[in-house]
Amino acid sequence: MKNYLIPLLASWLIRIIGRTVKTEVIGQEKVEELNAQGKRLVYAFWHGRQFLLAYHMRNREIALMSSLSRDGEHQSRILHRLGYRIVRGSASRAGIRGLLGLIKEMKSGYDSTFAVDGPRG
Repeated sequence: MKNYLIPLLASWLIRIIGRTVKTEVIGQEKVEELNAQGKRLVYAFWHGRQFLLAYHMRNREIALMSSLSRDGEHQSRILHRLGYRIVRGSASRAGIRGLLGLIKEMKSGYDSTFAVDGPRG
């Protein structure tokens, strides 16, 4: 029950807070232009900035790498509910497997994203 309820509540919380925050996107036209040309993009972010990014980038055919840890499992379930494709792996465990998974998803038409700072900063 907990494995279902927590991701459900967290994904709705992200949606509610995301709707109340004013954001300005710079360069969105270029992103749309590149996607229209069939080019896949890689988005990089800092761990500390992922909350609002999860809302803003939801439902956009994006694959992301999530840690194999228990925290990564929770994150995966939440982000899956927001429309992300999840690939499991991390810098410290199964990193090559995760990277190959992202490449596979990009070849099938998904953009990809991952944290550039690793979970420990």
